[in-house]
This record gives sequence, structure tokens and C-alpha cells, in this order.
Amino acid sequence: MKKILILALSLSLIFTGCAKDKKNTEENSSSNQKITEKSNQENNLTVGEEENLENTSISSNEKGKKSKNLSNDEIRKAMVDIGGFSKKFVDNFKDEDIKKYEKKAEELREKTGFWNKLTLFFSQVAKDNENSSKIYPDISVDEVENWVYSGDENTDNYKNARRYLKQRGFDASEVPNGILREVFFKVYDENKLASYEKQIDKAYEKLKEKYPNGYVENSTEKKDIDNENKNSQKNKNRENGGIKKFAEKNKDYDEFRKELVDQYGFSKESVEKISNEDIDLANYRAKNKLEETGYGDIGLVINEIAKMYPGASTMYSEDDN
Repeated sequence: MKKILILALSLSLIFTGCAKDKKNTEENSSSNQKITEKSNQENNLTVGEEENLENTSISSNEKGKKSKNLSNDEIRKAMVDIGGFSKKFVDNFKDEDIKKYEKKAEELREKTGFWNKLTLFFSQVAKDNENSSKIYPDISVDEVENWVYSGDENTDNYKNARRYLKQRGFDASEVPNGILREVFFKVYDENKLASYEKQIDKAYEKLKEKYPNGYVENSTEKKDIDNENKNSQKNKNRENGGIKKFAEKNKDYDEFRKELVDQYGFSKESVEKISNEDIDLANYRAKNKLEETGYGDIGLVINEIAKMYPGASTMYSEDDN
């Protein structure tokens, strides 16, 4: 099984490398709510905190926009007005840079289940460009980036959001991750410039409208929404050529985890936390890197997993390229 699995993945990576010259078409652990007062006052996208909406120069008309995607100019404006980036830095921020960080933010969005792509975008840019923002990096966003979305049927994700929804009068403690994920993703897509607080408010309205008498665990509505969510995600992956499954059977994932311990220096405790989705994402990133550089092997996948779980392996480091 080990030889078959590694050989299959190696062949997949090699095949992707051969296509290099073709045109490229392509909230769970409890969050730290005590973030800095400066961030709390200035950043209307801070995760899990109240914010002062008067500190952003985004106009009410712009906040009401519901465009499918923000333009590069809109993103640059948001970087200054919301993300706290210096105008000088943003003026030199190229379209290619925006595309690069949008891709990073989308990958994190899929891995973590956190809906606000713009916040993740700001965080990644600030981490790679020291002192470019007076708000980012932010500790609360750092914690979000370490989330792992555990699956649609579970209720362990979005702990802070569930608490804030309950404060507003809707008990979301038993609402499956998949339903909350769908609601919050829709809220973000309807208004990408809204603050975290406003996003929670809008999610509360949608949930209250859908479940006026509260959420019932085995309701027909729950099943319908679950099915809609799964189908929409499948369609999205097909349309975007998105993250594909690393293997078809769970036993193949388990075999791969065993190899991480036996062959690549990962601790058993850390491997127990690595989900199938993590492996899928690592494989996806490894293929992208192979396509960019033209070389690589199974080590690319292992290295991507090590980046997700710093200190998990004695052989691989999150700093490895």
C-alpha cells in the first residue's frame, strides 16, 4: 500500500510538472478576544471583537455593493481604508501581487472555513511585508489561520460566532458547521466590505428568518441546506478546478498518516489532528509549486503539511521552501 500510494502521488506530481509549459488556467480553538485596543478601534474587520465603524472612510454606498468580486482598485482602497496599509505601499502594490495574495487567502478560506477572504488577504500581505500596515498582522487573525474546518456535520467550528449569535438571541450551539459556513459565506459575498460585527448581525437575521422558532437538529430544512451546501461546494470545485481529493478511500489517508510517523518524523499526536482536507490542501499546494518550479517530489506534500502544523515533524520545518 505504501509503495502504491507514494508512486501514485509521485506520478501525479510529475504529470503536473509536464504540463508546466501549457497556459495556466487555473472560529474552533477558542480565539483570543483580548486583541489590542488600537486594532479594536481601527480595524472594522477584526475577528471576534466589537469595532468603531466610524474609523473607516469606506462610504455607505461602497459598503452596500454586492459585486461578485472586488476590483483591484477596490482592493487597494480597502487596504488603505480598512487594512491600515500605507498609501505609498499600496501605490506600489501590483496587480500580480493582488492575484497572488487572493490565491493565498482563498486557500486559507477553504482550509479554515473562515468566511472573510479580505481579512485573510490583509493578514498575508502584512506578514510578508513588515511594517506595511498599522493594524496587521493581528493575533486574532493569526489564530484563525490555524483553524482546520472539521466537516459539515460537526458543531465544533465557529465558537466565537456561535457565542455572538446567542447574545443576539439565536442559539446556534447545535447548528452544524455546514449551515453556518454557508450562511457566513453568503453574508460575505453580499457585502465584502462589511465589518465583522455587521456580518454577525446579518448572519443572525438570516438564521432567524430561516428558523423563526429556533434550530431543530433533525429538521427537513437542515437536510435541505446540507445538501445544497455540499452540491454548491462540488460545483465550485469543478468550476475552479479546485482542490481535488488526495485519495478515494479513508484507509488510503490513514496509510499516508502512518507514513508521516514512520518515515517523515511526525509525532503521533500531531498526525491525529491532520484531517483528510489538510492532506488534500497540501497535495493541491504541492502541485502548484511543482508547476511553478518544474521540480519536486513527494517531499513537497510533506513540507506543506509541516507548514500547517509547525513543530509536528523532526525532519520538516514550516520554514522549509
